[in-house]
Amino acid sequence: MSNWTILKPFGKDELEAMYQLHHAVQFIALAGEHLIEKHHHHEHRSMSWHHDGFFYGDKIKQHHEYFHVGLDVTSFTLIFLDEYLHILKKVPLTELTKTEVLKRFKAMLHHHQLDDEVIQFPVDREHPTKLDDEFTFGQHSGHALWQNIALRNNTVLVLEKVMEKFEHTGEIRTWPQHFNTEAMIPMRRESHGELLRSISIGLAAPGKEIKEPHFYVILRKDQPDVVPDRHTDAPGQWLTDHQTHRVLLLSDVVKAENQQELLTRFYEESLEIFLPPA
Repeated sequence: MSNWTILKPFGKDELEAMYQLHHAVQFIALAGEHLIEKHHHHEHRSMSWHHDGFFYGDKIKQHHEYFHVGLDVTSFTLIFLDEYLHILKKVPLTELTKTEVLKRFKAMLHHHQLDDEVIQFPVDREHPTKLDDEFTFGQHSGHALWQNIALRNNTVLVLEKVMEKFEHTGEIRTWPQHFNTEAMIPMRRESHGELLRSISIGLAAPGKEIKEPHFYVILRKDQPDVVPDRHTDAPGQWLTDHQTHRVLLLSDVVKAENQQELLTRFYEESLEIFLPPA
């Protein structure tokens, strides 16, 4: 994994690039929805992050070969990869509408004998969102794209280190609906295996409540039978009155003398609030 890259303030260009990348990864979600075996909680739509600067979905099997659909952030292109993550084909996004990209995307899949006829927006026909709407992808500066890459790289770098002490956490994944990069710590299950309590930890894109990228630690639980001590000197802040959701703003990390140390402290000390006593 790469080393920490100093983060700069996310201005209009960086936020617009993130917004359009969010739309672009819906093509990975489309491939996951229609070409990959369905999994619980729509995990087939989620994707992994590679530190070279691209997202990629799970393996798609075609006869005796495996492929991935991805998004190369460095060049702002959809990519088609082999099972070893070597790029076989690129579909540029700049100045194309989503419909135009879809046509080229389907042609790429057809060329590799995959069923392109099933690939249509919306990704989720039962719950279509504005991410399925038509618009034109724009031109982005190298700086805006590289700041988005640095943000994902840094997040995964710290998450991997923080999660080393926990078992059965699964992979660090990026989810196309909210564009968050997240790991999960299971805490309690029923006898038949259903997860009753867990902690989500990761990076979120801007939303209605917080207008900038931010880091989070969230306690997800079935019932509040145990309430931890809420008095803490941990970095960050409570997002809700229920005090199950802690956040650290990117703008606060950017201003820190040691950015990596601050984010690590936020994750580790926020986790301590929610974890049961040893």
